Amino acid sequence: MSIGEICDKRVPTAPAATTVLAAVKSMHSCGDRMIVVTDERGGRRVAVGVVTDYELLGVMAQGEDPSQITVRDIMCPCPAFVSEADDVIDTLCWMHRHHLRDVIVHGKGGALLGTVSLNQLADSVASELSEVASSPEAHCVQDRALH
Repeated sequence: MSIGEICDKRVPTAPAATTVLAAVKSMHSCGDRMIVVTDERGGRRVAVGVVTDYELLGVMAQGEDPSQITVRDIMCPCPAFVSEADDVIDTLCWMHRHHLRDVIVHGKGGALLGTVSLNQLADSVASELSEVASSPEAHCVQDRALH
């Protein structure tokens, strides 16, 4: 299975000039942990950064005014991403190794396609393993192993 098959195509985005306050409100109303900062390049919407709940906590901890700071000011530039054709298990392992909870998914040509979370990947793998375990072929193998 590929990342493109399971990624969430409902991508929470904000232009770089969006205030942190507006981004927080958007993330809260949609229940998102991350917002993708975008820019238009060559007629395509591309990700130029991400803002996570971690960066937002930093703004609050430093006592800064979230209505005066933009997401460009606090974003992590050059965000981690995967391609829609990437394998689910490979991506799961890569994200685990790099301690990533969410990553951006790029479609063909580098356009922003969606996001995928560690939880989505784990659920996908668990579902596939469950299907394999409950298939008739799996029971035949188990029966043969017992005799």
